[in-house]
Amino acid sequence: MFMTRVEPDRMPLPVNALIGKAIHLIQNELGANSVRLTTVLETDGAAIVGDRILLQQVIINLMNNAIQAIAPDKRALSVRTAISDETVIITVTDSGPGFSEEAAKKAFEPFYTTKAAGMGRGLAMCRTILAVHDGDIRVKPSEAQAGGDVTVRLPLNVTALAEIPVPVEA
Repeated sequence: MFMTRVEPDRMPLPVNALIGKAIHLIQNELGANSVRLTTVLETDGAAIVGDRILLQQVIINLMNNAIQAIAPDKRALSVRTAISDETVIITVTDSGPGFSEEAAKKAFEPFYTTKAAGMGRGLAMCRTILAVHDGDIRVKPSEAQAGGDVTVRLPLNVTALAEIPVPVEA
């Protein structure tokens, strides 16, 4: 069996804090590989519901994959968050070769890999974790080797968002 279905712990998780902790946990890998990280977090105050450990693992796996894909002369990685239609969108983009059409189609198949030493389990595991959280993951085929682009979508916890004070204009 590839992965046993386990019911995750579910709690409200602030999106920016979740991303921040994942970045903290991978900081040594970023430094050891001289990768310049850019973050654009447009989800201030927003929350999702889920298992903190499992969702951090997804973000860490995506960043690790990106670090491994980046060429030595272009060491850039970005993590962006946004909200659209009650959905939190997390995008990890790197300056590597990106995904061919074939790789984009097969990326989530268990044991499919483009890495010489890869096992092909990471993205399949990410998809399973996100499905349990009512989310999904997509890779965008790269045009002219413009870099890897992976997008995660998770339901916004509207209750937590509603509790954010809205500034009143004078």
